This record gives sequence, C-alpha cells and structure tokens, in this order.
Amino acid sequence: MKWFLYTIGLLWVILGTVQVLYTEQSNSILKKIMVERNPKILGIFPFLIGVLLCVSALLNYSKEGVYKPLWFVFALGLLACIKGILFFLLPPHNSRKFLQWWFSQASDRFIRLWGLILVVLGVAILSWL
Repeated sequence: MKWFLYTIGLLWVILGTVQVLYTEQSNSILKKIMVERNPKILGIFPFLIGVLLCVSALLNYSKEGVYKPLWFVFALGLLACIKGILFFLLPPHNSRKFLQWWFSQASDRFIRLWGLILVVLGVAILSWL
C-alpha cells in the first residue's frame, strides 16, 4: 500500500501548492464542486481516504518491522474517518454552514495557511516512506 501513500502525499503537495499560489481560483472551483452537493455524499471521500491511510500505515509498519513515524499517518487516517463520519451523521444544514463559512468568510491568509499545512503533510508522508 506504499503506492497509496505516495499518491496521497503527491496529491496533497500539488493541491496545497495550488491553494497557496492560486487561492481565489482554486477556492471558487472547490466551492462549485462542494457547496452544491449533498454533504452526506461528500463524507464518503474523507472516510475512504482515512480507512486507506490507516490500512497503509499498519501494513507498511508490519512488513518492515522498523519503527517509522507511520503512527502520524495512522492518526491522519483516524481524523479523516472522523471527518467523514461527522459529515454523514450531522444534519445537512450544519455541514453546509461550515462549507459556506469556508468558501465565503474564511480569509485568504487562512486558506493559504491550510494550503501550506497540506504541503507540509504531503512532504512529511513522502519523506517517511
């Protein structure tokens, strides 16, 4: 499952870089994709990514037998699973409120900060493999 970790790491680096460099354009594209959809359906994606991150961390650790900081990848997977479950269980208006805030009221600095965090997490995953 290393291929999945490489893919996620690379995707996070690319998405974070685009979020930092092209904040307004990427935010408007994400708004079109996410706000108009049912939040319960959107919750499936973080849940699946979280499960795959957890499985990848556990399989990679058990095969090599060497301690690597894959507990961090496992923790990210658990957080993604919790996010997916919350999007699925919360009433749709609460989830839409959060998405509306993110896309209309969050400042450009805040969005760029999350882009930088995404780049750092992607590079960390790639460097630990």
